[in-house]
Amino acid sequence: VAFLFGKRLDKKQQCSDWTQRPLSRVQIEYAVLDAAVLPLLLQTILNNSDTVEGYNGKFLALNLSLSLNLRYTLLDESSLEGLKDSHEWVWHVPMGCIRRTLSPDKQMARQCWPSMQSAPDLPKPSAVDLSTKVVTKKERVHLAKVHSGKKTKPIQLDNVDGNLDNLPTPGMTLGYTKDSCAIRVLGHEFMAKIPETAHIGFNRRSGVAETKNAWLLFCNFGMNISSSSSCPPPLISQSHPSEFSAGGQYLTFKLKAKQKNVKSSEKALWDHILSSATTKEKLEYPESASSNKAILLFARGGQTKKYVYCGCCRCDKYAFNKSANSVDLVLELLDYQDIIESAE
Repeated sequence: VAFLFGKRLDKKQQCSDWTQRPLSRVQIEYAVLDAAVLPLLLQTILNNSDTVEGYNGKFLALNLSLSLNLRYTLLDESSLEGLKDSHEWVWHVPMGCIRRTLSPDKQMARQCWPSMQSAPDLPKPSAVDLSTKVVTKKERVHLAKVHSGKKTKPIQLDNVDGNLDNLPTPGMTLGYTKDSCAIRVLGHEFMAKIPETAHIGFNRRSGVAETKNAWLLFCNFGMNISSSSSCPPPLISQSHPSEFSAGGQYLTFKLKAKQKNVKSSEKALWDHILSSATTKEKLEYPESASSNKAILLFARGGQTKKYVYCGCCRCDKYAFNKSANSVDLVLELLDYQDIIESAE
């Protein structure tokens, strides 16, 4: 407010007693003003921001949280106490969930819906027939942990070979999660053979995952790759600050690999690159080398978008980034032409 409008909001009431009833007139005015200024701030940012202009008119479409409605409803737990029969009674919250408050005996329903849709119904008690309840696979895994008294051991991704002969077509859209990409690399035949209670284990917070014969690189960009253009525009990744160049044929992938005494997929990838390099400037990977592992790239245009398989990569060169304490890998997309043709 001070930066855009040259005015400062009086924040004295922020630390006042908001548990008192009724609220004072000054408190009500403060609460109303705090909410009323938000649309003005958004409109000013949209009209005067160079960052917004870079989204080519898709800023709100790619930032859905700016065009959502929120509603909080205090739930009366006493209304459930009188409902006693063969069913279990729970709160049904359309387009929302239940959040706990600072008071241990009170709960709040949080509902969220797009501004262009009508408001959902208010939360209400709903009966659940326990005898006919469908148990999901996630719940079966949890029940197996509880009944066995120990946690089910995951199948570590780095101990399994990927099915590199049946990879997705470059440019194919997969799922919203890294698991969907990893499962597609392992293959549906392998996943069908593992027990229902088993799951694949790998670090989902990292931008690099590893199988026995491949490296999986994940990039989460803040902007969409335009489907109307054959060449993707320069993009900056959010979780991994990486960027495309040469019309999308090369990707600079920032690797956090210089941490000492730390075991991670990123450091393992860096050690593999160093051991496979013939020169410091140029990294070559002979096809006959037994130590060679494929580098597979998956990218998406934001957290609300699905991952796209970008094909195999070759590490063309690397450079040390001292300020970020990282290594910049320049990767060449070997299936670049196939991606361009699929986009056309």
